[in-house]
Amino acid sequence: QFYYNQMSIIYSPKQIKANKTENKGFGIFAAEQILVGTVFLKFEGPLINWSDIDDNSPAYKDDYMQVNKDLYINIANQSSVLINHSCNPNSIVIIESQEAYLKAVETISSNEEITYDYSLNWFDDDSKLFIPECLCGKDNCRKSVTSFNMIPKELADKYIERGLVPEWL
Repeated sequence: QFYYNQMSIIYSPKQIKANKTENKGFGIFAAEQILVGTVFLKFEGPLINWSDIDDNSPAYKDDYMQVNKDLYINIANQSSVLINHSCNPNSIVIIESQEAYLKAVETISSNEEITYDYSLNWFDDDSKLFIPECLCGKDNCRKSVTSFNMIPKELADKYIERGLVPEWL
């Protein structure tokens, strides 16, 4: 569980910057070192129920941050939409009362790309789900970005054991 008064929340646009990546288009990078345990970004945007998202919406369906089983934050107009997935991420998303924050799970060096595992904030039991190719290039890359219920059981158990999985997953 995430408690605001037990961590310093540092949300400063000066800490992050958008840059081109080698193979993923744009990404978000640390403009300065971000220490492990630092909560450094709040995902902002209007709340919306998934059932209200129109397939013809100007925002893509991947421009939404899931905060519970049916509720999402529309992050389409925020720089946070550029944060890329990694199978070996340096940050995680913390959900508290329908708000989402990014927390460093390791110290992030200046100019290092900021990433999180999308699977930890995505549940979908739709068998026709589009599964994007993973481009993280890490040694433990799963080759595809899937919802939490589709990742290998050993990895899911590891994430659960470390307390990184929201209750609604």
